[in-house]
Amino acid sequence: MTDAAPNYSTDCENLSLAPYQAFLKSGQTISLPEPRKPSVSIIIPLRNSPEYSLNGLQSLAHSGSEYFQTIVVVEEGYLQKHPELEYRVRGVRFRRVERIGSFAQAWNSGAEWALAPSLLFIKDDAQLLDGSLAAVEKDFSSHLEVGAVGGMLIDDEGSLIEAGGLLFKSGYCRSFGRGWNPDDFPVQYQREVAYCSAAALLVRQDLFQELGGFSSSYSDEYYEDVDLCLRIAEAGNTIVYNPEFRVRRSLEYRYGWEHCAKLLEANRATFAQTHQSALASLPAADAFLGEVFFEKASGKRILWVEDAPPFSHMGAGFPRTRAMLDALIELGHSVTLLPTFWTTSDFEDLYKDTPREVEVALGVGNAGFLDFWKSREDGYDAVIVSRPNNLKALGPVIFESKRMRPDLTVIYDAEAVFANREINENRLRGTPLPPRE
Repeated sequence: MTDAAPNYSTDCENLSLAPYQAFLKSGQTISLPEPRKPSVSIIIPLRNSPEYSLNGLQSLAHSGSEYFQTIVVVEEGYLQKHPELEYRVRGVRFRRVERIGSFAQAWNSGAEWALAPSLLFIKDDAQLLDGSLAAVEKDFSSHLEVGAVGGMLIDDEGSLIEAGGLLFKSGYCRSFGRGWNPDDFPVQYQREVAYCSAAALLVRQDLFQELGGFSSSYSDEYYEDVDLCLRIAEAGNTIVYNPEFRVRRSLEYRYGWEHCAKLLEANRATFAQTHQSALASLPAADAFLGEVFFEKASGKRILWVEDAPPFSHMGAGFPRTRAMLDALIELGHSVTLLPTFWTTSDFEDLYKDTPREVEVALGVGNAGFLDFWKSREDGYDAVIVSRPNNLKALGPVIFESKRMRPDLTVIYDAEAVFANREINENRLRGTPLPPRE
């Protein structure tokens, strides 16, 4: 919802205009699927120049999915001005309206034509990256309590715009991770969040209808998505950030920053008044000054220090680590896994064997542990240290925190009883250990 930095750039227009003009000259068409029973209905209001929507529709055409319905909400005058959208794009249902006064109104109007059990609301400058549609659909099929799913929003230069949103008692919001590298480990794990932007937001249709859709209380744009997510949570459902749901955006503003700031503040005031009682229990705006991890955690926050992520091909106790991670997640706990030996990897490969809900602190290792621990130690309820080498290297730092924080639980975990190995090794060498030792 909230975009904390200006501004509208004509460079973005120029980048998008060239492929659009090339498309018009080529005579080609864009074909989208028209399934009888779609799994997702995608609803897109057209409010910007057509070159942005063309990029978005092309990304859908190459999504690899055949089970989505595409509904484009558009003003009559817009289609008259850009008729090529109708005769060059196939498989789209155009929901004509006299005027689009707000995104909320347009999305609600498009939802009336939706045939699928899931609704994907996106803005017309959003492009779904490879594999995103398939990744986000599985959240609803495997987690019944999930009410909405948002993704990783990235700008045209490859910088992060949002990895889930933070909401505070004042009604102010913060897009987490803005300006970061999308490959930073704190934005690579799936977690429950306060809200996700409707620049790309998947919502269960039954829940959307039950709640009455987007509220009409918000002018133009901003806060209609935060309002919906808060009502979804109040109805007993979760809002999930899924890093595999990746979306590139070309525009964050249709106006100059001054206009946007006024609109944001006006809609924030409406939101704060509407949800006064719910906001009272939320943290203040300075509650999350640095890295945010598991801000909506219901169980324990656990740091697990281990040699490597639990790659199934490695053996050496790592399949056991995977089983224990699964158990902790199933019990409702939140886990950061910090590998000390294996500090680099491809996240796609890493999460084949590690639950996506686990934050994997790649790149920290032994060398970076002290800085990592200083920035986070007050946030963890428990630390699990696996294997004697990690206990020896990092134990002194952790136990010093335990001395200052008696409530911090520290657990030593061993895949095997190493003392028995040492006893047998010495016996085989002919230098058996004394009975007392």
